[in-house]
Amino acid sequence: MSKSEAITSRVVFFVGDDKEFFQEKAIEFTWYMGMSWQQRQRSSISLHESIRRLYPGIRVIEASTKSTDYELGRSLSAFNLTLEGIPIENVFQASKVFSDGGPYHDLLDVSPKEARSDERIKIDSKNKDRRLITFRYKQVDYPLKPRSMFYDYIYIKALSEHPELASRICEYDVFTDIEFNQKVPYSDRVGPFNCQARALAIFVSLERNGLTNEYLKDPGFPMNRIYGHASLPSQGMLDLG
Repeated sequence: MSKSEAITSRVVFFVGDDKEFFQEKAIEFTWYMGMSWQQRQRSSISLHESIRRLYPGIRVIEASTKSTDYELGRSLSAFNLTLEGIPIENVFQASKVFSDGGPYHDLLDVSPKEARSDERIKIDSKNKDRRLITFRYKQVDYPLKPRSMFYDYIYIKALSEHPELASRICEYDVFTDIEFNQKVPYSDRVGPFNCQARALAIFVSLERNGLTNEYLKDPGFPMNRIYGHASLPSQGMLDLG
């Protein structure tokens, strides 16, 4: 192994069953150092090779522009997947309500990159009184916990608006995002929290169980079955099996 390579691991998201709608597994693979998309893609390919060695015949897709199926990966990015014509990233950031302001609906009209970097949605460590208190979408407030619930909801809602894309996604069993680096099992205290690969695994599980329409009407309906992981301790080893 060269100095530009290292063994590391990433959490990947398996489609669950009728009792657990997504499963997290930490998979070891070879990481190729460097910031170029080519290096990130090499790392993603290595991750997928490791998954297939452990689970022969499994169908896996990278949910980002680092995918070997670039057009599909690009369409799954929160910067490109749209909800009512607006990128998911913008909807998510524009829905944040803080103790001192928000939501900032003007973020619906800028680029996804600008929405994500807007200073008004930052939590400054120097201002300990400022906190995120809810997500407000279409005049409905959504809770902060489980931590990824709102993001998953708007992402899945967006997928439902793109039936051809949704149909393609349902061909897969495992979803990865090479940039997402979760260190512990699903937690209400330790981030990062939001990942398109997790939302995709949940969506496919909902589809296979015939619950997508019920979920979209009320995202709290199958809450325990989707986010049972949230009751786990925030520290511990992830399943490597």
